[in-house]
Amino acid sequence: MSDIKTYQARSGRIMKEDGTWVNEAEGLNADGSKNVKLTGSMMELYGNSADTKPTADIKTGTTFLEIDTKEVFIFDGTEWVVF
Repeated sequence: MSDIKTYQARSGRIMKEDGTWVNEAEGLNADGSKNVKLTGSMMELYGNSADTKPTADIKTGTTFLEIDTKEVFIFDGTEWVVF
């Protein structure tokens, strides 16, 4: 097992190809998109409209908030539908 004390400290800031900065520590990818994350047992997911909404192992009634459009979807057991 690796010893965490042997790794260099890292700020989490990443410069994108266009020269802007994103903070990886906030869950942002190098391209500025954000990963879909489960926020707890309340079955709430969030991400950008360009993100692929997961369908495997998702419970009926789970919600997905598109952060960039503010649109909310709900999983009906088969697909994501606008709420």
